[in-house]
Amino acid sequence: MSTDTKGANVVAMTSGGDDNTWTATRRTRRAGLRLGIGGVGGLIAAAVAGACAPGGPPSPSQASGTLTTWVNDPHREVWKATESEYKASFPNITVKLETLAVPQGGNRDDVILAAAAADTAADVWVHDVTPSWSQGFVEKKIVLALDEYYSKLPQMKKVLPWASKMTQISGKKWGIPHEVEYIAVFYNRGALEKINVKQEPETLSQFLTVGNTLKAGGVQPAAQNGLPNYGHMFSLFMAAQLGRAGQEEILFKEGRWDGEGPLAVAKTVKDLQASSFLPSDPLGPDAPKMPGDFHTGKVAFWFTGTWGIAGFERDKRNIVGYDYGHFPMPPLRNGLKPQLAMGLGGGLHVWANTKLREPAVAFGENVILSPAAQRIWIEGYTEIPPLPFKLEDFNVTPNIRQVLRLLSQPGDLALNMMPLVSGTFRPFFWDTSRELLESKIGGSEWGARLQRQWEQEKREGKVPRP
Repeated sequence: MSTDTKGANVVAMTSGGDDNTWTATRRTRRAGLRLGIGGVGGLIAAAVAGACAPGGPPSPSQASGTLTTWVNDPHREVWKATESEYKASFPNITVKLETLAVPQGGNRDDVILAAAAADTAADVWVHDVTPSWSQGFVEKKIVLALDEYYSKLPQMKKVLPWASKMTQISGKKWGIPHEVEYIAVFYNRGALEKINVKQEPETLSQFLTVGNTLKAGGVQPAAQNGLPNYGHMFSLFMAAQLGRAGQEEILFKEGRWDGEGPLAVAKTVKDLQASSFLPSDPLGPDAPKMPGDFHTGKVAFWFTGTWGIAGFERDKRNIVGYDYGHFPMPPLRNGLKPQLAMGLGGGLHVWANTKLREPAVAFGENVILSPAAQRIWIEGYTEIPPLPFKLEDFNVTPNIRQVLRLLSQPGDLALNMMPLVSGTFRPFFWDTSRELLESKIGGSEWGARLQRQWEQEKREGKVPRP
């Protein structure tokens, strides 16, 4: 998911995982990444050359005007490969690529809401489109439902069904999803080689044994980078305890946050802290400093996501002696295989009041889902659009090939739960989990508080349902 640093006053995108400010830098840092054939510049040249498919385009639209978008630097690069195809369909549309400016200490969602209220919002903006991140916009009626476009536009028709379903609130689809991703156990390869670990652990017993050996050698087995990143850890542990079926029981049926499975996760977390597998004060001033301590091997394991793998690749090239790998979380109960926690990150919303609906949706389709865009996102930025693809069609490094192999058929992976809860439950979950991590509450109280909040949100109609 890389570093979880909080960045910048100019915000370009949020993610399916962390808080609104951190995710801005996550995507923008990738702009300089160079992978695949000839870097991003070479990819764009190749994509432009092959952008026009045989068979003849449909008649150009007569729509005219200026389409304003709030995007980030990678989208600008991808636009270079998709602009000519877009212009063939919308010759009278001028596209303005802008960056949403957020004041120091401000919240980008508040800026978008204020602009929409003042009738000055962009026609399209970059934003996570899963329920947790979209819900506030849907409730305020500032984003456009896109169901009709999923049924008629050629690339949107190809979006994987589970991915389009993850954009739904109250039965309608509210955005164009950008990236398939998953949470796993990332590890410092050198730290494990020093203790002669030659095989990635597949059982909890093997995992804990590796941790004990690391501790004996003065290495912190695992740590995270801030509160939202610990939220990712909880999602991965919930996957390893419940499996996808158990996660869906809580999210979409009558499962309970204070049930046996979630309480077992809370106990696992506290047991790992008690044994020093996790830091006893994980958010305090003496907590490990990530990613620096991970780079140097002072921390061996990091529960994070493939959204950061471009950063891992960059750091592998730039930091002498550093290398990494990743593997699924060993199951926390019998009957499960090792688990990954899959989800969606990023995407595009279309303003409900845009005067240019067709051009706005078509821009999103071109810059995220077109064949030319798909190649650049995968090979240039290690971001995988939620479309069918063939692994052999892409020129990537071995670590990224492993990610593509797993994501070529992602439908049966377990879930990152936080993008699928409400926009109010997510921060409540994080804050409640902070109190558990800081030993201010126990596991039973953790589960009871989550369940009370969940029941209240159900009564208020806030719990998103596909």
